[in-house]
Amino acid sequence: MPGVVYEDDYKDPVKLSREDPCPIEGSELCYWLAEGNCDTCYVSRIKMAEDRERMLKNWRVTLSNLPKEFDDLGNSETCVLTKGEPVKAECYASTYMAHPDPPAKKGIILGFGKKVRIPVGSMVNMHMAISKKCRSRFRLMSAIDILLLLVLAAVAAVLVLTPAFGSLFTNGAVHFLIGMLIVIGAGVVGYFAGKKARVSLRERFSKEMRVDLREVPVIKDMMDRGWFFYDTSRGGKGDPAKLELFFDRKKNFKNIFPPEDFSVDSKKSE
Repeated sequence: MPGVVYEDDYKDPVKLSREDPCPIEGSELCYWLAEGNCDTCYVSRIKMAEDRERMLKNWRVTLSNLPKEFDDLGNSETCVLTKGEPVKAECYASTYMAHPDPPAKKGIILGFGKKVRIPVGSMVNMHMAISKKCRSRFRLMSAIDILLLLVLAAVAAVLVLTPAFGSLFTNGAVHFLIGMLIVIGAGVVGYFAGKKARVSLRERFSKEMRVDLREVPVIKDMMDRGWFFYDTSRGGKGDPAKLELFFDRKKNFKNIFPPEDFSVDSKKSE
């Protein structure tokens, strides 16, 4: 996210001819947007050269706030979450992190009206190479409350539907009402039991893995530089203890920092 680009920046697009000099050609933003391939770069949709230059300036601010080891999180051959002996990384986890710089403004009412500074100036999708075991543990911690809710509610429903339970009532409506209350109550108990189980699992798993992502050195460095976890579902700062991680079996992302041998000329269409 190279700063924040508003809808107005895309009105009345002016297509750059191949002969026109591109303000971002050969830059870090050129690599990030299209890896130097002008045919797939959307920068020509930006109507003003000043806006393109602003995007490049903002992107460089974003990169300056990132540690140089940022891409190592996703490129590591060993799990970045496992403590102790290195374990082979077999899959990937990702989450979003945001930074207040570069400064960005937005209309105070649904994007309109007086513009005020917003908390997010930059946002990156952070990828981490992890082991299958760490992935399974994070999934279990994420789902344990819902899992216990469903299990206890299902058990209660089976008991309520047994003939022995039904024989306790002569009125069908009362039978149904009491049965529903028991199932709902079991579900509520399961949910809160799951919350406690999640805390217990975090404590147990933390002995072998970095359950708290803030313990990862590169992420700690980012947070010291002003980055924070971003909750995409709530649209604000995320709680490190309740982060939503996304998992992939294969690497489907690229580095943010361009390689030293990055060249636009080798990517341009003939």
